[in-house]
Amino acid sequence: MGDNVEIEEYNYGYTHNYHRRVAHKSAFTGYIHFKDLATAPAINRYNVEKLATQTGQSLSGGDYHIVLAADPSLGVDVAGLSTKNGTNIQLYKNTSDLNHVYTVVYLGNGYYKLVHKYSKKVLDVEAGSKSNGANVQLFDDNGSEAQQWIIKPVAGENTFEIVSRRSGLVLDVTGGNFVNRVRQGSRSAVYRRYGR
Repeated sequence: MGDNVEIEEYNYGYTHNYHRRVAHKSAFTGYIHFKDLATAPAINRYNVEKLATQTGQSLSGGDYHIVLAADPSLGVDVAGLSTKNGTNIQLYKNTSDLNHVYTVVYLGNGYYKLVHKYSKKVLDVEAGSKSNGANVQLFDDNGSEAQQWIIKPVAGENTFEIVSRRSGLVLDVTGGNFVNRVRQGSRSAVYRRYGR
């Protein structure tokens, strides 16, 4: 194109549309070639609308300890027994005190909220993020999708996946390799489904 360069862009995070433009070569200081973007690993997300319809009310409302299926001695915990918005949700040695008790409230249409018994605040995906690895925190109940969950039964008695309505990702622990026991205080986050 002579002194002009044709640029083809694809907006992955917003409109998911191609855009072409032409610019003079003097507008650039160099070129970047992105090789083989099509082979980037897919993030497996649940289709939450479909899953919520299929799952419905899978668990009775009430008070529960949410523990790690791979090691029930570790449970979902609020860091430092804090009641402040933004307090990290973590995995810690499971005890019988109120810091490890969550009231499961069915909202209808397959969705739940998880209310921390001690603070009366709910589990919330930080900033309503849809990103793999987004942090999960304690926050005032605002009714947003970031605070709504699907409780999906899986193989095994009383075993469930907790799926974020906002992202379709599951509640998991950062660095979740449990072969040699996870260290206490590991951060909880929402992640793609492992092995799917």
